[in-house]
Amino acid sequence: MKRAVAFLLCLMMILTLAACGKDKFSLGRFEGQTYTNEMLSLHFTIPQGWHLAEGEEAQTLLGLNRTLFTELGEEELSALEEGQTFDLGYSFVMSSDSGKDRFDMLYQKNTGKGDAAGYLQSAKSQLESYSDLWEIHTIANDTVTISGHSYVSLEMMLRDNDTVLRYFYLTTEVEGYFVTMVLTTSLTDFNFTDFITSLEGSSLQHFPAE
Repeated sequence: MKRAVAFLLCLMMILTLAACGKDKFSLGRFEGQTYTNEMLSLHFTIPQGWHLAEGEEAQTLLGLNRTLFTELGEEELSALEEGQTFDLGYSFVMSSDSGKDRFDMLYQKNTGKGDAAGYLQSAKSQLESYSDLWEIHTIANDTVTISGHSYVSLEMMLRDNDTVLRYFYLTTEVEGYFVTMVLTTSLTDFNFTDFITSLEGSSLQHFPAE
């Protein structure tokens, strides 16, 4: 199984910490190599061949000067959670050691009272605005259940001559924020059907490949 598939498996074979519901708003925490977010019932360990991007590397990957919660102290992080006094920020940015693949978790305030499907449609429209640079295909647009939370999914492939990038988005709306997990991979032979088959019995219940 290819590296990105193994990475997704590591992330999505999630241990259920608690049922979704009235959990306290959380931006998640890393303790060593392990990430926990009780609000989303997420728990995973960084797999071999990947690392947590920090400092200049993280900012380079993000492309903009964005808030990165993994770089905040505990007091500052707890204050943000309590007051929810931010509009946009990244819970973490992870990169493959080769630098060709990355995985982010993005928080963005729901200022328009929209839903996750509308949020992803807006992201898709922004990508399509660069159609002069990329050939864009929507491969999947459906619903995923992870640890009791419902996510809207979007899979896109961006092709520019010999360069191919695949984007996998999973977005949920919780406590007034959109939370989006984004995987970007350069693997051209990535087979999502194989990945789905390997998840049989996990908390990922439905994600059609076509």
